[in-house]
Amino acid sequence: MIEDIYKILNEWLRETIPDYRFGGIAFNRRAVFNEGERFPDHYALDIYTDVPGFLIGKAGSVIDKYKKELAERVRSYNITEVNIFEVNGFVFKPRDKKKVNKFLKWARHH
Repeated sequence: MIEDIYKILNEWLRETIPDYRFGGIAFNRRAVFNEGERFPDHYALDIYTDVPGFLIGKAGSVIDKYKKELAERVRSYNITEVNIFEVNGFVFKPRDKKKVNKFLKWARHH
């Protein structure tokens, strides 16, 4: 399922920044719980990027399109929130070397 999110985000970037000379994204899928519940009610996708305006589009048209894509293609996560946060560059603290290397390999090819 995470691979599906990667594919959708890749499509999103290619549509909004076709030549991909600048801009990038990182994301975090997080569970959202109702008070007192033990199982998540839904999931939120937090996107960190240095080009938020491109991803949002005029009057939110691009983000709305990809919210629908996520809802249709990644149903098992029930992603109902997409939050975009502007960052200036990317800094991360590696926790799992295999996951970090997998992400870096994926990023080089996309």
